[in-house]
Amino acid sequence: ASAQVRIEGTAFGAVADSRGYYFINNVPAGSVDVVAQFVGYKPVKLTGVRISAGQTITQDFALEQQAVDIGEI
Repeated sequence: ASAQVRIEGTAFGAVADSRGYYFINNVPAGSVDVVAQFVGYKPVKLTGVRISAGQTITQDFALEQQAVDIGEI
């Protein structure tokens, strides 16, 4: 829930809802790199995701927890 999902190198992106679902409209056909990230988790990048014109695809992500380094104040 609330993870940011974006198409790398573009302005296309979405935030996952409370169930983890997201939807990105009007992505051009071709091969894209998709990144999912959320605070406290390692970002996940999937390269070469194929997008076909006029089609809807499903892409799942599994994020792993990661310690957050806040630094000194």
